[in-house]
Amino acid sequence: RNLVSSYRIVTSGMIGAISWDEDREKLGPTPTSKGTNPCSLDQKTPEPKDGNVTSKDVDLAIDESLAFIRNIDAEAVVVVVCGERSISSSCRAKNVVEKDEGFKIATIVTCPSLSVPIKSIESAEMHACELDTLESLRDIVQDENKSIGGIVIDQGVSHAMGQVLNEILSDVFERSELLQTNFAVIATTTVDSGESLSSSWRRVFMDRFRTQIVPIGPVFGAEISFNNSDGSNRLALDIFYANDTKEFYPLLDNIVRRIATETKLSANINYVQNGVNPYLAEFEPEEVFTDSQYREVQATLSTDDERPPKEEVMYGGQTVFQFVVGDDGVGVHMKLSCSRVRDAVRRTLRLVSGVGGSEKVDIAVYDN
Repeated sequence: RNLVSSYRIVTSGMIGAISWDEDREKLGPTPTSKGTNPCSLDQKTPEPKDGNVTSKDVDLAIDESLAFIRNIDAEAVVVVVCGERSISSSCRAKNVVEKDEGFKIATIVTCPSLSVPIKSIESAEMHACELDTLESLRDIVQDENKSIGGIVIDQGVSHAMGQVLNEILSDVFERSELLQTNFAVIATTTVDSGESLSSSWRRVFMDRFRTQIVPIGPVFGAEISFNNSDGSNRLALDIFYANDTKEFYPLLDNIVRRIATETKLSANINYVQNGVNPYLAEFEPEEVFTDSQYREVQATLSTDDERPPKEEVMYGGQTVFQFVVGDDGVGVHMKLSCSRVRDAVRRTLRLVSGVGGSEKVDIAVYDN
């Protein structure tokens, strides 16, 4: 197999090394230059609006998020899951998706027996709904002669209906028959300050796509919250995206910015998580490099008195810090914002400036 993994890190070198000044000139533009870094202090964030999240805000979030599905397949079969049939005419998610003329749109409505609180639903009713929903999904695939490339879950869908969808899509055989290899799922939730996003069944259901339904990467699960001025009302946008890795982050960044700008809500990416990295059985790299194979000397220094080039060990000092998001007793999904990162870096720099007494410090930041 012609498989290889490689990377290159370009920095200005280590403090005290002979080629310190020369190495500095080899660096590219500073990533914190104005306009190149989303966390730049020069970038101004508009103040979030007063008042609650509106239905128009939810519609706009869904509309912008359809770019995830469109990026996978501009003519995808998109299934919109709505509330029960008696109120399906008010399925706002369906109205939004229908604006995209490229999609082939189908609707699944919540079974009437599942519109009541989940604790009062009999198992027989759940099973009957599962069979009806599965048959409807099969009919969609058959009628369109194409597998499903996107799912949008309306806010009118009940918890029990979410469980039915989970049961159907957790079956490997059914999933392979119904869904494309690459697909996306979108869900929205609005909560007040007294409610927790972590307790939302939609959040749990969406995370199961990443952990159980399609756990092998490249897949991504993301949750973004949009808050009003005092944080008393929030819109949570959950995204599942099974597609090429390089496409996800630029899409996410662009979509979050557009939603925040249009709705005038404060955006915060609560978390982005990957699935399980794919396993390559019997992988044998053609070459393996060890530390001993890397040169630790410089052999092309200037010579004196016509003597041959001499080798000198490049002594220097380097400090590496790794930032890890901690639990701190508030759960693993800590909200990581630009301001938190800046604060962590500032505190770390105070430590660096006190080591070695050097006034010359270069910083290289690596993320993934």
